[in-house]
Amino acid sequence: MADKTLKALVNTVIKALPQDSSTLTDSQKFPLAKGDTLAIKQYRSAPNNHWEIQLETPRDGMTTWFAFISHVEIFVDQNFKQNLVNIATQEWEFFKKGKRKEREDGFWQRIVTYWKEALNRNDIDTRFDVGNVPWSAAFISWIMTKAGAADKFKRDASHSVYIRDSVKKRKDQVINAPFVAFKIDEVTPEIGDLVCAPRQSGVTYDTNKNYISHCDLVVAKRTNEIDIIGGNVSDSVTQKTLKLDTNGKVKDTTRPWFVVIKNLL
Repeated sequence: MADKTLKALVNTVIKALPQDSSTLTDSQKFPLAKGDTLAIKQYRSAPNNHWEIQLETPRDGMTTWFAFISHVEIFVDQNFKQNLVNIATQEWEFFKKGKRKEREDGFWQRIVTYWKEALNRNDIDTRFDVGNVPWSAAFISWIMTKAGAADKFKRDASHSVYIRDSVKKRKDQVINAPFVAFKIDEVTPEIGDLVCAPRQSGVTYDTNKNYISHCDLVVAKRTNEIDIIGGNVSDSVTQKTLKLDTNGKVKDTTRPWFVVIKNLL
């Protein structure tokens, strides 16, 4: 039985090959209207920014088809992403929308909770510790934990650990990978995805060793812009808006954004 769903985000087509639909015959594609869904058995990354999907019910005698990543959403639990957004938003509101800071009484204790509950770190337990150890990855790990991602998300004190894990899953074409990373100009970020930027020079999508970086969660999307929430930004939990170009790709230059991690839970 299929436990995964593909949903069309725009009017699109499902294809027999991972290439531009204009190069395919009518028999090599079938349309999906915005909002249409398909039950799928599995998915994995494919060339040219496509998903390779296995349909639960064959279409034209075929179960293997391809979908352009930015045109569809894949999920297992339709509530997971909204739960994730709600948790991140609650933390932003707890920090008074970025006005309360990490060393303030009542707030540094919250950050200690991120470390303990997400990463089992009991060595960070004072105001001094909180103010001297970067906690943005602990924040992302904690909201993923609270939303129910469990071990499907590679929680760590360094964003680069789960970024590199998500990149590897794409390169290895891992079947049903819960998080898959793409270059910033390859896909459109959607609600529940992560957008990431390096915080040191020389880092690229293909860097395979630890590096300093930062990721934020996409919590809202509108025409040509997204809202993101992250921890340890200006010593608080903050929200900001990023502009998208006409193709839906991030064009904001306030950080050197380089990765979108697609959330497929």
